[in-house]
Amino acid sequence: MKRDFEDPLTSTEPTSGSIDEQTSNTKKSSSITKTQLPKKGLLLTAVFLLAGLVYWGSNQLFFANYESTHNAYIAGDINRVSSYLDGVLLDVYVDNSDYVEQGQALALLDPTDSIIKLEQARIGLAHAVQNVIYEKQMLKSLKTSVATSKVILENAKRSLERVSQLSSTNNISQNELDQSRHQYEAAKLTHQKNQELLTAKANQLQHSVANHPTVQQHKALYIQAFIENQRRVIKAPIAGYVSQSRLHKGQHLSAGQALLAIVPLNDLWVDANFKENQLQNIRIGQTATIYPDIFAGETELKGVVVGINPTTGSLQSLLPPENATGNWVKVVQRLPVRIRILPEQDGFNRLKLGLSTSVKVHRYEPTNLPTKQNKTNSIGFAERQDSTAINKATAAANQVIEDNLKLYSAEQPVG
Repeated sequence: MKRDFEDPLTSTEPTSGSIDEQTSNTKKSSSITKTQLPKKGLLLTAVFLLAGLVYWGSNQLFFANYESTHNAYIAGDINRVSSYLDGVLLDVYVDNSDYVEQGQALALLDPTDSIIKLEQARIGLAHAVQNVIYEKQMLKSLKTSVATSKVILENAKRSLERVSQLSSTNNISQNELDQSRHQYEAAKLTHQKNQELLTAKANQLQHSVANHPTVQQHKALYIQAFIENQRRVIKAPIAGYVSQSRLHKGQHLSAGQALLAIVPLNDLWVDANFKENQLQNIRIGQTATIYPDIFAGETELKGVVVGINPTTGSLQSLLPPENATGNWVKVVQRLPVRIRILPEQDGFNRLKLGLSTSVKVHRYEPTNLPTKQNKTNSIGFAERQDSTAINKATAAANQVIEDNLKLYSAEQPVG
């Protein structure tokens, strides 16, 4: 076999000259690297300074114009509905999440007790009318008695005068004179008593039957029983969505017991809890941008600041802080800011109470938007309902009085 041998004359191993050349090249490259390092450091420092300036400038241009927080939640009115009366639920017409109109029937109480009370009040009113009619008829009898006693008194007076004249001429005995005087005194006393009874009864019956105090008292009781009978139907005081309903047929209710809640979603706001060091430039009337979490950042809503709570959230808690104690730790407080969500926006009808949201309040942006919330006038509705019920009850009571007057034909004779 033939082996390959290296020729020492043609070998590629470095010689002493080539080694010196490589050493010099290495020294040159290291000197170049040492001169380039300060330049790279300066370049990185310049980059960082430029980034800091950009961040500071953007912060002044954009972030400094608003205050933001993620501690914000959508809120609204929650109207509690309770029962006026005690009773048993006969029927329930609504359930949770149902939409109801103002005045719509929600539930029905068993009307048995209220109907009995109404009938008792009607009978009491009828008896009061009849008693007043009877007293007015007695007044007519008293007038007749007074007229009769007056005639008897006048006859007794004339008889006494005649007997007195005869007694002066001794044509009549003293006994007959005394008897005539006794008859006159008795007639006079009887006439006075009848006159006093007539005056007292006339003062009591100076009003008509319908306006007599006793009739008016029983009329008020009838009106009360009539209204209670109407209130066995529980109605919605406001339009909105039913919530927190736990009503079941056959359930016994007590007067004043909370039955359910009605939530109107036409007027909503955000309670944004800002830190105290964020409130320096927040004012009522400033605009706000709202980012509800339900939209996942795809939809934003506009709002306006309508109020700033006068107390912090910690003071409204069940156990407020005691800052006068020895162990005191300063904690940054939060103050609720109310931001009204402007209606008629895309996505407004999807909002629900209690949803989380983020808020940005634009501090220097003027606005002419209304800063008062439009509350639904449920009080006016209640007043109209009560007024209508009272008018119906009054008309029914007047009808009971009129029927009894016609029954006894007492309106015209006794006036």
